[in-house]
Amino acid sequence: MSDVKTPRTFRFEQILPAAALVVASVSLAVEPAIAHGFGERYDLPLPLNIWLLGAAASIVLSFVVVSFVRGGREPGTSPAEGSIPKTDLLAIRALRPLTSRPAVFVYRLIAACLWLLAIGAGIFGTQDPYHNIAPTLVWVVGWVGLSFACIFFGDLWTTLHPLRSVLDGLDACAQRRLGRPLVQKQPTSVVTNVWPGLVLFAVFAWLELVWSRADVPYALAWAMAVYSVITLAGMLRFGRTQWLQQGEFFSIAFGVLARFSPFEVRPTTSNQSRAWSLRPPGIALIEGLPLSLSQMLFVTSMLATVTFDGFLETQQWLDLADHLSITTWMQPVLATLRDIGFTDDETISTLGFVAAPLFFVAAILGSAWLTRWAAIGPGGASASEVASPKQIACSLVATLVPIAIAYHLAHYLSMLLVSGQYLIPLASDPFGFGWNMLGTAGYQVDIGIVGVRFVWYSAATAIVLGHIAATVLAHILAQRDSPTRRAATWSQLPFLALMIAYTLLSLWTLAQPIVE
Repeated sequence: MSDVKTPRTFRFEQILPAAALVVASVSLAVEPAIAHGFGERYDLPLPLNIWLLGAAASIVLSFVVVSFVRGGREPGTSPAEGSIPKTDLLAIRALRPLTSRPAVFVYRLIAACLWLLAIGAGIFGTQDPYHNIAPTLVWVVGWVGLSFACIFFGDLWTTLHPLRSVLDGLDACAQRRLGRPLVQKQPTSVVTNVWPGLVLFAVFAWLELVWSRADVPYALAWAMAVYSVITLAGMLRFGRTQWLQQGEFFSIAFGVLARFSPFEVRPTTSNQSRAWSLRPPGIALIEGLPLSLSQMLFVTSMLATVTFDGFLETQQWLDLADHLSITTWMQPVLATLRDIGFTDDETISTLGFVAAPLFFVAAILGSAWLTRWAAIGPGGASASEVASPKQIACSLVATLVPIAIAYHLAHYLSMLLVSGQYLIPLASDPFGFGWNMLGTAGYQVDIGIVGVRFVWYSAATAIVLGHIAATVLAHILAQRDSPTRRAATWSQLPFLALMIAYTLLSLWTLAQPIVE
């Protein structure tokens, strides 16, 4: 008889019992602690190290269960192109009107109007951020809200992109008036170089996390105007698709988040027809690997900045910032930058802002080196059969995205639920002129709209589920890319350790008292 084993097909429902078991164990071990954005302080009823230990044990348990399932292909084989199971939602007649041309036109028109409203309100409206719609539209709706939407419903930004809509309108006018479009069609190619987008994302993240005027409507409006000019110029110079894939950081970032979504959304283009499909959640993250170096650094920067945002709100950061501000070597630096307009908080926060992604890159590259070493160990694969540490890092970094998404959901949920309510009165008076167009100007924001217990349990559950998704994706990659079963098993351990560290860091940050 042949000793060749028939590979079993990996089924996502096989891990559902593991997910339930892990979530249940964490729910039993962890009590409500804090809720970001509710203006109150909540402390853990148990010592921090006890429930962190319980969370770590649950994470290890998820790895053991997923490894026991041993789904996927035999080690060393590769999936066929287009092998991801998808369900075409456009085959359902009742759903087709949602993606029809008139409907898409309405979506894009609304998005473009909101974009122009934010700029107009910022420039001409009151400069009180609580009575001007610009900060709420940009940070709560545009960044946090749209991030949530892309995570759950797919890449909506590609369809809604207001500046793409503006350029399409200008293009149509030029076609009628001049007989030729403003933007010449260029051949579509697979883009892996996102260095321009990485640089611009770093600038955006600095403005969000460090800039002291991030909530000043006038300054925010001018920042949006500069971004608009850069984006329109980039699309005119390099073509719509090319610039949106390489230089437009929102498109790149939302595209990364949307790969976790169970929905694939693709608008109609000159080369492709529209698509709206249902797929296994997160599976798109491991398509097209390994990433390029710039793509890997972009994803790593996303992971680092959302974690650093949470760390900025802890007492530990305030203590560290106070200590740095009085050190001898920082005094001349602070004085020099103070003279050119930077506040001391901006200068010190910039140090942490730069250090965070460097730390993450070092951790990922170190884990990749250990992954290669583990795969080559005694009885494992030969060195020529295993990818380089750089290639391993550029592949496995994608498996950390679910943990970052989970932390993003946990960290910003209360902000979305509480700060999002400001849209109700601001819809009646977007400029802060005392209007009451919709009769909602007197609405009072309810900070108790969701209970603290619900917020904490949803946050902890999201992070644990994010880790389970990350573990499954890493397992699939190991099964797919490793030449032997031993290499597939042992090569997962270094990144498992990194995942545990990242998960516990996220939970630790959420558990700290909020100081802002």
